[in-house]
Amino acid sequence: LPLGLHGKGRALVARRQFDEALPLLRRAIDRDDRQAAFHYTLAGVYEDQFNYRDATRALDRYRDTVPSREMDDLMQWAQAQADFLRSYGSRTPYELVSGDRLY
Repeated sequence: LPLGLHGKGRALVARRQFDEALPLLRRAIDRDDRQAAFHYTLAGVYEDQFNYRDATRALDRYRDTVPSREMDDLMQWAQAQADFLRSYGSRTPYELVSGDRLY
């Protein structure tokens, strides 16, 4: 069941339907918080929403759940990404307004 929730969440993320994806991803994590991929997907959604604090937390949890055989490269990347996001704090790195949309 958690893998199915994560899969549905990822499908929604691919369509940029982040608000619909978040509850599914959170439920997947609630049911199995040891799946590194779940935390990675959640971090990506938060980052796309400019929610860097929660993205950093999800990346930290991702690093904690990566299997030891994959740790070296993935750990370095996740650490660098988390540090990068932490550097923004609550600021938005850039904003682009086009018509009535904010990017």
